[in-house]
Amino acid sequence: MARDRSEVPTGEEVKAFLDAKGVSSDCNACSRKGSLSVSVNDPDGQLKGKAPAIRLIRRLHDLPHLGYGEFLQVCKNCGFIRYFRDIEVLDFLEADGDNE
Repeated sequence: MARDRSEVPTGEEVKAFLDAKGVSSDCNACSRKGSLSVSVNDPDGQLKGKAPAIRLIRRLHDLPHLGYGEFLQVCKNCGFIRYFRDIEVLDFLEADGDNE
């Protein structure tokens, strides 16, 4: 069943997008294998993969009504951060993971 764009994607769903697109979880900075994970809002660690993914919204300085969103991965070893534009993730989830 396709998702509604207003629903907050979980970390598992963002990870499913990255996996479907062939994105590695190896860190670009420190080269540690499998150290990048999707950043989620789960301060108590109770939600596991069902925790909502953190989505940053960036506003354009001169046009604050315009901007874009990003989901991020963080390296557990060195703290390197990698961003993915939200529109591709949300489109993928709305299409039940069928878009290319």
